[in-house]
Amino acid sequence: MKKITSTLLTLFSVASFAQNTFVVSDVHVIPISTNTVLQHQDVYIKDGVIEKIEDHKATVTSGYKLIKGDGKYMLPGLADMHVHLPDGSEPLTKQQAYDYYLQSGVTVLRSMRGENFHPAHRDSIAKGWIIAPKLYISKPLPEIDSLLNKKRLKVFIADVKNNKYDFVKYINGLSEKKMDEVAKALKGSNIIIAGHAYKDVRTSIKIGFRSIEHRTPMIDAFNADTANFDKLCTEMKAKNVSFCPTGSFSQIAGFQYSIDENMNRSGMKIIDTALANSWKRDYITYMGRFKKNTVSIYLKETKRTKMETDEFNPILRRMVNANVNVLLSPDNCIFNVPGYAMVEEMKLYRAAGISNYDILKCSTLNAANYFNESKKWGTLESGKDATLILLDKNPLENIENISSVSTTIIKGKLMYEKK
Repeated sequence: MKKITSTLLTLFSVASFAQNTFVVSDVHVIPISTNTVLQHQDVYIKDGVIEKIEDHKATVTSGYKLIKGDGKYMLPGLADMHVHLPDGSEPLTKQQAYDYYLQSGVTVLRSMRGENFHPAHRDSIAKGWIIAPKLYISKPLPEIDSLLNKKRLKVFIADVKNNKYDFVKYINGLSEKKMDEVAKALKGSNIIIAGHAYKDVRTSIKIGFRSIEHRTPMIDAFNADTANFDKLCTEMKAKNVSFCPTGSFSQIAGFQYSIDENMNRSGMKIIDTALANSWKRDYITYMGRFKKNTVSIYLKETKRTKMETDEFNPILRRMVNANVNVLLSPDNCIFNVPGYAMVEEMKLYRAAGISNYDILKCSTLNAANYFNESKKWGTLESGKDATLILLDKNPLENIENISSVSTTIIKGKLMYEKK
């Protein structure tokens, strides 16, 4: 791995952060609960929880360790809501990915296609045996009806419950009759379903999806019934159905960036050289498949993606303005460096006309809303988990300042500090 200018801390090596009492003094607080900056605040933390926030004072309350904030910007940690953990097929280990997430201020991961080992892996993270963001895991539904007959569906649900998967992901393939049966069984067992749209957005909402992934189904929904799209947004808000566009994946797959532009995306300069070069080779091979018969096929795909992006941007803006619970993730693909690619996705939201505040909200509070945990995290307020990041620059002024992470704290524990 290339040498980097920052260092991931060994397991809770700073005692003052290890579920102790400390105060981060003189920081500018971005609470997310409101679109404001609270200037020069002292944030008191005890046993992993934000105890109080008050105007900065020259002296610290007795019994609290002083951590100097030096005028940095503090806000809730970020949530990457569409993650696929490394599977060993490329030169990137899970721990390297976790390090990149923490360096980028990502404190929550929603894994979208879990493996059988994920429950134990999640538990090891929760116990502090693995240094990583908090991990929420999913179990994918089989894609063939016969693999979900009554007996197998019962076993599947028991596994989800026993291993405490956070939700079930729909990928593809089930018939309407089987999907209806599965959805009713999951609902009866209080199990969340999310993933690729089943048929279309309206059908997915009717089935009971908690979130719908990728931007194409939303474009299709808008085009199918433009006059009633605002009603669809209202229904999504009322039923707490989230939406995660994963635009970066579409942009890369649709040839919207040159190879040089991809090689200069956020994080590409600090990752392992072998990984960067393997991504470059894979991309050239991918491009070659489109150009094999005729360059016109490649150009047609490039043009199609550009038109799709132009079409999607006002749809996304409309959904955010309607207070739909929009989530944020670049998705996992080549040139999307774990954690670092969050800013690339944020830049796409900005290009769609989304305010910096709403972009931050999509990546913090809206994620907590998805899990029905907004009373615990997602905003920076007294009584919430002390899961926080410190930035050198204000992201409300420029969303690209989200890249200026200096410190990452999860439930009062120092997980990363820039050196």
